[in-house]
Amino acid sequence: MKYTKHEVGPYNIHVIKTDKFKTVTMRINFKRKAVKEELTHRNLLSRILVESSNKYPNQRLLAIATEDLYNQKISTSSILSGFYSVISFSTQFLNEKYTEEGMLEHSISFITDIILDPDLEDGKFRGDKLQNVKNKLVEAIKESEKSPSSYAYHQLLETMGDNAVYSWRSSGNIEDVDSVNPKSLTDYYKQVIHSDIIDIFIIGDVDKNLIKRLLSEKFLINTIKKPGDTHFYEHDKFRKRVKKLSESYDSKQSQLVIGSKISHLTDFERKYIWFLYNFILGGGTDSRLFKTVREKHSLCYNISSRIKILSNVLIITAGIDKGNSAKTQRLIRKEMLNITKGLIEDNEIEKAKVNYINSLNEITDSPLSIMNHYIEKEYFGSDDIETQIKNINNINKQMIVDFAKKVHPDTIFLLEGGE
Repeated sequence: MKYTKHEVGPYNIHVIKTDKFKTVTMRINFKRKAVKEELTHRNLLSRILVESSNKYPNQRLLAIATEDLYNQKISTSSILSGFYSVISFSTQFLNEKYTEEGMLEHSISFITDIILDPDLEDGKFRGDKLQNVKNKLVEAIKESEKSPSSYAYHQLLETMGDNAVYSWRSSGNIEDVDSVNPKSLTDYYKQVIHSDIIDIFIIGDVDKNLIKRLLSEKFLINTIKKPGDTHFYEHDKFRKRVKKLSESYDSKQSQLVIGSKISHLTDFERKYIWFLYNFILGGGTDSRLFKTVREKHSLCYNISSRIKILSNVLIITAGIDKGNSAKTQRLIRKEMLNITKGLIEDNEIEKAKVNYINSLNEITDSPLSIMNHYIEKEYFGSDDIETQIKNINNINKQMIVDFAKKVHPDTIFLLEGGE
């Protein structure tokens, strides 16, 4: 496997050459500093562009085209990545070695046409197609809100964040959907094309010079290349007393969500220590929280922790019966304090290291995992796999304790259900 980065006009091309897969996988990222009022526009834009194009103005023609391209797959997403909002257009297709000569060029033309030659009417996105993607977005947001765990999670972040980037929903807001019209979305599309930071990642058994030439010919945009800034969010305020909120919910189960802010991490802590800390605390069935709260005391149906490292936030979630909240909170707090006191067994650290290394070894099993690894290197400064394995093996107990002392409980949200 060989990685090369090429600066081509206003964007960067990242080529990961490998003959391990029969497919070629490509992702085109558009990113800019996140603005809350733009998130709904970005989500609708990503959706409408893959609905049709000027050349293929309806779903039927688009489907026929993908079949002619040996079932080329197209997908899109709009996410928050720390301080940034990222729209991604992804495609996967068979290497032309297994199809026919010229299919690489045709496949790249297909994805670039969808992005750069949209289906417009009088210079604007079509109103009926915009209404269609609006309906789908509203339905997706409502469906997410129906989930008690998802609702509790977002309520916690909104309370913790006080309108910080990490508290926003990447999908946007239902309240903003009606304000988006064909003209406003078209105007925003032009902003994205001409001012977002653009990176193109491609993995497969491809020739880097051919890729550079094809993209230079087909992905024609006029914008000024801009340097990227950090994705990582730093907190500057920490509560002395944890804020507690609760709501009632028509559900058999209660959802307990606890949020903590993490302060001023070193680069090494941000790259490595957080993973081991989280694994030991609540990262799986071997974790402190699972063994103590679920297995020993039978207080919850499920419990886990996760760290949003780009936002420096730790989230603990538990599905519990009504009346179990107070005791569950005490046990969670006790386990967090035990780690800060250094009450950690050597075998816990070793299990966490093994899990981390196993996850690294699995990266090369799929093109998407490999691509994500190189995206993390580009955007977040991650190390290569060999360096990560070496560094993770050098971590000791004191490093985990020092990290634990930077975790500050902030907010507890209880979505109370049950009889």
